[in-house]
This record gives sequence, C-alpha cells and structure tokens, in this order.
Amino acid sequence: MTPPGLGIVAVDAAASAVAARNPGPRFYWDWRPRTSELSYRKFCGTAPQNLMMGLEAALELIFQEGEDAVFARHRLLTDTVHAAIEGWRTAGALDFFARDPASRSVSVTTISMPPGFDIDTLRSIARNRFQVAIAGALGPLTGKGFRIGHLGDQNPALILGALGGIQAALRVLGVPHGDGMQPAVDCLATRAR
Repeated sequence: MTPPGLGIVAVDAAASAVAARNPGPRFYWDWRPRTSELSYRKFCGTAPQNLMMGLEAALELIFQEGEDAVFARHRLLTDTVHAAIEGWRTAGALDFFARDPASRSVSVTTISMPPGFDIDTLRSIARNRFQVAIAGALGPLTGKGFRIGHLGDQNPALILGALGGIQAALRVLGVPHGDGMQPAVDCLATRAR
C-alpha cells in the first residue's frame, strides 16, 4: 500500500557487535557514525517525505481495518486467485510454480506457462486491452511464467476484475486454459462476509 522505495533499517546490539568485529573498509554502511540522530542528514540524503507520508496513510488504513481483518482479507483474496488458477490449469498448459499448496505465498502467486507462449505478449495484451497489469516471473523463471499480486489495498472486486482480464488475455493469446472465473466466484461467494 506504500509506494516502493522506502527501507527501514534497525540495528540492535548484536548487529552492532558484528559490525564492530568486521575489519573490512566501509563508509556508507558503517553503523558507527550513524548512531546519532543527526547522521541521517549528513549521510543518507534527502528524507523521502512523500514515502513517509505514504507509509503513514497505509498504516492508518491498516489500523482502521484491523490487523486480523487485513490478514483475513489477504487470505480470502489469495484463495480466490488460487481457485482461479486451479480452474485454468485443468487444460494442462498453466500450473502453479509452487506445486505444494503449503509453500504458496499469500502475497503473490507465480503461474508457470509452457514454452512457446510469450509472457511479455500476454502481459501486454492484459495491460493494453483489459487494463490489468501482471508481472513477469523473476530470475531463472523469466519468460516461463507470470505473477499475480494479491496483497495490499486489494478487494474482491479488484481481484475478480484482474482475473477476468487475465483469462481474456489467455484466450486472446491462445493459451489453453480452463475456466478460472467460476471457481474464483464460488470461492468468494462461499467465504466472503
């Protein structure tokens, strides 16, 4: 819910002790001169005030909804995305990258695609024709799959819209897939409050 680019670093006594024992030369990531409140102004540049305000707004949304409700919403959206993928994979071309359900993330899901289908073309169709942004897979999976994020300021309507746009893009590209929308709707209909 916060724009990317903000990192918060904390150094406790154990980390400080490890850093003190490190004989390697360093300047920028040396914790010793950074223990003063004033060191930030000297070493780390301009404070990212817009990101701090974004973080404050995101935390306020979380506090208003309540942490338990946020976790429950993310679980529901994850299960909805996973239900759609279960439907899509029935045609044999698509599958979960994480085949073991216990190892799947509640923040993002990677879907593997068979060779012969251009992931970037799928992403372009989804974005340009259906206004749905999906991410490509990372690292050694680049070109072999795509990712659906289901974390942050998402809700069931946004997830259903995204899934519908992805399913339409799969159809346009000619990727064999089963119906993922009905399982996604069924998941929401039986679980949403």
